[in-house]
Amino acid sequence: MNVEEANVVIKVIGIGNAGVNIISYIQKNNIEGINYILIDDKVYLKEVDIINTVILRNNIDEGKSIIQEELRGTNLLFLVGDIATNSETNIISIISELTTELALTTVAIIISPHELTSSERIYSPSLNIDSIIQISEKGLLPLSKEGELSEAKNKILLDIVRGMTTPITQSNIIGFDFADLKTLICKTGTFSVGIGMALGKNRAIKATKKALSFPLFIDIQHDVFYGILVNISSQEMSISEFDEIGNLIHFLVPSKTIIKVAVTYDNNLKGEMKVTLIATGIGRKLTHN
Repeated sequence: MNVEEANVVIKVIGIGNAGVNIISYIQKNNIEGINYILIDDKVYLKEVDIINTVILRNNIDEGKSIIQEELRGTNLLFLVGDIATNSETNIISIISELTTELALTTVAIIISPHELTSSERIYSPSLNIDSIIQISEKGLLPLSKEGELSEAKNKILLDIVRGMTTPITQSNIIGFDFADLKTLICKTGTFSVGIGMALGKNRAIKATKKALSFPLFIDIQHDVFYGILVNISSQEMSISEFDEIGNLIHFLVPSKTIIKVAVTYDNNLKGEMKVTLIATGIGRKLTHN
């Protein structure tokens, strides 16, 4: 379903150095249907190109009314940033208060410079964030080539935002829409992501298995979780490939798991197939209505 037709307003708020970089990275990769807000109280902007973005340089407490006005009318909000200092954590907390007042569906993607202890982790119920993933830079090392941690960080953040938004910003042959996404992410807490790509014979199964073994993804056969979004992307695909992926996921997950499958098109894949898996409600055995 097209964003204009569905009247779904999607915004990304970038916070801290990671927020600045990911907004620049997303814009260079041409994801359609997203508006941007950047909270820059330091000097990060000197090093990157940012266009068509509302930039707030004020102290966050002084700028609350500006942010609130910018968020009014938003349906889906991504908070993307790092928590290298208390400043970023405070910004996230203040914005979460505003999203509650405005009843926004909110997803947080947080990068930390080290593995977080239980006391350091941001818990979504206390912040009124619907769904959250917290990734340490150490956890990204298996995904990065030597000296390219920043690229790996930007790429995983891009893949999460794209994995959730393209099913509702592109015309979708199987009818995925914003209501389907909300079913998976509203009030579900922690989520996990798996990404796999493959080319040639049996690419559908190979890409799915790579996504299932992705370093940041959960063990869907043994971990407790609520639902899973399967975003299948390529230049073209056959019905049999679609069925292969769906059948494999249905075989592996518990019977009560909510499964939503989307098919999106990416002309940059050049014959490759990409499978993005987003498992929500990690560690929470929720009752489905």
